Amino acid sequence: MSEIKMLVLSNGEKLAGIFEQSSTNPAQLIKCINPVIFKDIMSPQGPGVAPVPVPTSDNSIEINIDQITIMPFKPKDEFLNIYFKLTSNLTIPQFKTTDKNLKTGIIL
Repeated sequence: MSEIKMLVLSNGEKLAGIFEQSSTNPAQLIKCINPVIFKDIMSPQGPGVAPVPVPTSDNSIEINIDQITIMPFKPKDEFLNIYFKLTSNLTIPQFKTTDKNLKTGIIL
């Protein structure tokens, strides 16, 4: 299994996933498989992060390397534990509706 890494984007958000060289444009893009964004938040307990899975049809995204502030690195175990909980056995709840265009829902 490939190693989970994290990088920091130019907007300050942290992105975790499995990083590979892009087959589309290897000089300008980096591919992230099973991407999860860690957004900085302020809670009543103090500063923290909110993990946000990136739902894509093929479980991958490509990032322009010009948008990367810190290149992929091994994250702390706390981030890895959250990442694995989000990406292991993820199920999307089903609900009944009269609208034929809505068949699934994601509860965040």
